[in-house]
Amino acid sequence: MVEIIESKKSRLNISSDDFLSLCKSHPKVHIDFGTGDGMFALRRARKIENELVIGLDADRDSLAVGATKAAKKPAKGGASNVRFVCANALDLPEDFTQPVADTFSINFPWGSLLDVTVLADEDFLNGIKKCLKDKAIGDVYVNLFALQDSETLRTNHLPEITAETLESHVKPLWEKAGFKWHEHQFFASGEKVDVASTWASRLTKGSGRATVYWKVEVL
Repeated sequence: MVEIIESKKSRLNISSDDFLSLCKSHPKVHIDFGTGDGMFALRRARKIENELVIGLDADRDSLAVGATKAAKKPAKGGASNVRFVCANALDLPEDFTQPVADTFSINFPWGSLLDVTVLADEDFLNGIKKCLKDKAIGDVYVNLFALQDSETLRTNHLPEITAETLESHVKPLWEKAGFKWHEHQFFASGEKVDVASTWASRLTKGSGRATVYWKVEVL
């Protein structure tokens, strides 16, 4: 069953078949892994009305924030083409074994999601690839502040991301996992990053924290 958060007090469980039918009823599908409060997913849904946007996160309370706003009338900021799914991106349930998504995003991951994203963990990437179509395009944004603490790097065995280590370490790992590396870009501290999410605002605007972005494609 797929657990969909509809509001702070309402949840809906639908079957795998119904979830697949929902995805097929839209021309395109986007999955935002680790969506948090879902504001990025909601804003994308408002912008691209013919696309089903799925905001996926393991935190029900966070998902309820975006879900409650999405349930409003379009004139008041709601959107009918977004769903907030409670699931762990690091261990997706069997419901997510059909390739449904044309595009995906990982925006400013934290904790374990940050670890597996930077390390291109094989289990993680194989898991998300199951619900991504061939040629699916992904956008990844990582806040470099989280990778500048030496203790964090040592504890989690993460590389400090520089232009050199991105090319020599991160890029090859993603390519080995079956993703074509299209491009990457570093954003300096205070430079605007065009990601309409809560964390993007907190981690980039006036925070003095740099960001790295990369675009990949499922082979």
